[in-house]
Amino acid sequence: MALFGYSTLLAYAYYGEQALTYLFGYKKSIIYTFRVLWIVGAVIGSAASLDAVIAFGDASFFLLAVPNILGIYFLAKVVRLEIFGFNRRLCAGSIEAVEDEDLRVGLVSEDPTPEQTQRAEKEERAEKERLRTLHRTLSDDPDFPVRAAHHGDDLASPMGTPDEPIPDTGQFLAVEERRSEGDGGAGSGPAGGGSHRAD
Repeated sequence: MALFGYSTLLAYAYYGEQALTYLFGYKKSIIYTFRVLWIVGAVIGSAASLDAVIAFGDASFFLLAVPNILGIYFLAKVVRLEIFGFNRRLCAGSIEAVEDEDLRVGLVSEDPTPEQTQRAEKEERAEKERLRTLHRTLSDDPDFPVRAAHHGDDLASPMGTPDEPIPDTGQFLAVEERRSEGDGGAGSGPAGGGSHRAD
């Protein structure tokens, strides 16, 4: 964790220097002033409380949205012209088109293609069929689940309600009924040496 914090401190200092160099050119006075402020800020941050540091970091990241929003607003026309120019070069054949529709983000309509819709519907049908098969398998298992007498018929299954009704195979007999049936047999219950299932 200490190495991660130290590397982050160095990386953000480098980013800040590069941004200042881009905005004002390489000037030693600006670079050294930034380095001094950066070191002082690191000392103050290490002495301040964690809540204050987190609040300051959140506020700084929020302020980053201001130049980004201004840049999007003022460069919207340039971006629009670049997109139109790209489409013209694409139609003229001067650049190669990306064949995979999933990779052409922002260049074509974001609506799903018929092939993508069919593939999604096929996957959804396969998932529903898998769940129906799972419900049928569980309904045929005599040990799952065992419904106690104090549970109502509306007891919800942890797997959700199946699309098709589960056939009644007799595995939902109440425990009390099983006990009453077992009392009539020889050797049933703990006294008789047999196993007894309790829920």
